[in-house]
Amino acid sequence: MKRIILFFSILYSYCGFGTVDSLITNHSSWRFLDNGSNQGTAWTALSINESAWGTGTTILGYGDVDTDLSGHQVGYGGNPSNKYITTYFRKHFTLSNPVPSYSSLNLSLISDDGAVVYLNGTEIYRQNMPASSNYLTLAPATSDPERVWINANLNYANLLVAGDNVIAVEVHQNAVNSSDLAMNLLLAANVIPPPAGDSLVTNHSSWRFLDNGSNQGTAWTAISINESAWGTGTTILGYGDVDTDLPGHQIGYGGDPSNKYITTYFRKHFTLSNPIPSYSSLNLSLISDDGAVVYLNGTEIYRQNMPASSDYTTLALTASDPERAWIDVTLNHANLLVAGDNVIAVEVHQNTVNSSDIAMNLLLKGIPSSNIPIITRGPYLQMINTTSAVVRWQTAYQATNSKVSYGLTTSYTSPPVTNAALTTEHSITLTGLTPNTKYFYQIGTTTVNFPNVPVSGLETYFKTALPAGTTADFTVWTMGDFGRGNQKQLDVKQAYLNYTGANKADFWVMLGDNAYENGSASEYTTKNFNVYPEILKNTPVVPILGNHDYANYGDSMPGTTLPLPYPDTYEYFNAYTVPTNGELGGVASSTKRYYSYNYGNVHFIVLDSYGVVTNNTTNPMYLWLQSDLAANTKKWTVCFVHHAPYSKGTHDSDDSFGMKAIRENFLPLLESYSVDLVLSGHSHVYERSFLLKGHYGVENTLLPSMKINSTQGNTPPYYTKNSVNGIGTVYVVCGIGGDGGTPPNGINSSWPHNAMAVSYNDRWGSMLITFESDTIVAKLLSSTGSIDDSFKIVKSSCVPTSTIESVTSGDWNTASTWGCGTIPTTGSMVTIKAGHTVTLNANTYEIKKIYILGTLKYLNNSQLKLQH
Repeated sequence: MKRIILFFSILYSYCGFGTVDSLITNHSSWRFLDNGSNQGTAWTALSINESAWGTGTTILGYGDVDTDLSGHQVGYGGNPSNKYITTYFRKHFTLSNPVPSYSSLNLSLISDDGAVVYLNGTEIYRQNMPASSNYLTLAPATSDPERVWINANLNYANLLVAGDNVIAVEVHQNAVNSSDLAMNLLLAANVIPPPAGDSLVTNHSSWRFLDNGSNQGTAWTAISINESAWGTGTTILGYGDVDTDLPGHQIGYGGDPSNKYITTYFRKHFTLSNPIPSYSSLNLSLISDDGAVVYLNGTEIYRQNMPASSDYTTLALTASDPERAWIDVTLNHANLLVAGDNVIAVEVHQNTVNSSDIAMNLLLKGIPSSNIPIITRGPYLQMINTTSAVVRWQTAYQATNSKVSYGLTTSYTSPPVTNAALTTEHSITLTGLTPNTKYFYQIGTTTVNFPNVPVSGLETYFKTALPAGTTADFTVWTMGDFGRGNQKQLDVKQAYLNYTGANKADFWVMLGDNAYENGSASEYTTKNFNVYPEILKNTPVVPILGNHDYANYGDSMPGTTLPLPYPDTYEYFNAYTVPTNGELGGVASSTKRYYSYNYGNVHFIVLDSYGVVTNNTTNPMYLWLQSDLAANTKKWTVCFVHHAPYSKGTHDSDDSFGMKAIRENFLPLLESYSVDLVLSGHSHVYERSFLLKGHYGVENTLLPSMKINSTQGNTPPYYTKNSVNGIGTVYVVCGIGGDGGTPPNGINSSWPHNAMAVSYNDRWGSMLITFESDTIVAKLLSSTGSIDDSFKIVKSSCVPTSTIESVTSGDWNTASTWGCGTIPTTGSMVTIKAGHTVTLNANTYEIKKIYILGTLKYLNNSQLKLQH
């Protein structure tokens, strides 16, 4: 493979002057099919019969495309006035084994008029085409001239495989009498540079392995053991569909394919000089199918896809596929190295006893202490209060001290805050700040200031919180299920940046499943922190746990024997600083799993719906929530929880235990304290309910009376609540931050849920929620930049002079508030607040229904007429 530097605009825009591998070059040979046939979707796969396809050199097409390229002509049928709409193109290219470490792909495309591009059978790019199309779909617009390159940076490097790969392009005409057609494509991959360091264990090296299914306990990890009975092979080691081009890779699994050994052991010796080189850390690259525990000189240094405690009969938590996925981590275990003989030991565990394959490969580097530390995450902001803020970042290669310089300008005139502790996980708390004030900041060490990343220093800032009790407006950005590392995730982010411009949200709430599949450190880095650097450095993050942030540990189902709460060893617990001690208002929870905080006139609650929810309402989270709600005095109350209580999307709230547990156990408590809004993810759709109260069962138990307001909530009177003790809650599912747009066959058969006012299963997006003095304004911002849903919840700030609490006028489903001088209308429903007395002149009133929790008195002995 030829490695080159491409000096065209795409690299300046996305990668700087980075090193790339050129995968498909200009003037290369492609196969094409120009017979006007319907190829469906199977034609994009790696292996199809291409014997009937033509061959030509790009640029390919007909009409006024360049005539100086041989073989460029493709056909269009016998009728110039009714040409084929769609023409198909395929190009194969080969990658080494293992696949090089790529961060993203650079695509350059010429297409006249529209095109859809696929990599190894998966769509990666769509140009001038509607979201859904077939071979008869015309491109919406013409494209001319054919010399205009369209450049895009795509997060689809994970689709590349060792050996044969194929890029497939379908080009669509704008009209059946179009005069020309053109297709050309270049593809390059951005190389992730390996960390500088000394290679201690390299690829394709010789290892010892033990594949007899025995219980080796712990002594096998020591430097000196008897290895005479162990086999020898060259990595990659395993069986099944691991690469077959490496000698000695096959290991055994026992005589029964349906009951294979769970654990296989691997050892590799390497020698260090005396004295040992000065290493600050180790860089470990690992392939393990399915789970692994790694030891250095007898001490555990890394655990992948395994529970916190295990033995030789312990199954890996999940299946791991494909075996080409390297996991890269930096470890602070260089102190375990010794002069002379060292040994790295790996135990690999299967996910099931009938697993078809197993794989192990490992690279190890020592990172010299002289290396300048680099920023691998951040900076990012946590726990922004009225007078304090937490700035965090992560570095690699060398543990250092920490420093934050800050001030009202980029001169950073305030005294810097430092921490002398040597670490790669840096956290600095700034105090003594002024509320609602913008501060610029810069991170570094006591000797080095890091450049402001990723762009200018003017964008590295934070704004302190609004003063307590303020009625000033502020906005929250939120979405769930986004951490896929795919193009849709980038599209949702870009739509947010385009829509908000310089007016970004005051903070960002992550609704869980922040980094797929297992919430590992490397997945959080590549699929979360490295996707949003320009947002994280000036927008505080409020994180929430989803099931994938727990690596889908166990299953939150009835009868589970796994201990609750689930382990707190996952990266979420390391990556974030949250107000566990009530630092931002609210009752202290003493755990990162669930907590609360205040901002302006709103109280926010974060719940853990996967690791803590049980059917027992005496569990710690329930008791904490009860006390937190009782202590809350804010006008608005909003709750965030990953598992949605109502959904008929990719998850069914009637069947999912976690979703049912939230609905049955926690919604009665939330609604008893008049929580205004509950936001969730988990189901990869968008669903937004009516204003509801009292629906805690399955979908078919929803009664009309449980819909406090059954309108769309986007026109007057909106969703209106009384400011003293208003009833009703709006429930929103927004699991479309990157893993959404599920086709109908992935949706529950009874979609949409009857509790929902709005339901979408065909788009990606995020939400912007603005809190005004008397109103919540919520908007669904799609990945294309459109506002696809909006609603308001209105709560008057005036105090009613009467003690009549609420009135539903007209029919039962049209809400209005009786207070602040208003009176009930004919046919209304009246609720009287408990413990109060109401004096009412009812001579002219006909009330449909009355709920008397207090005492009702009539003026001048008048009578109240009741409708039945």
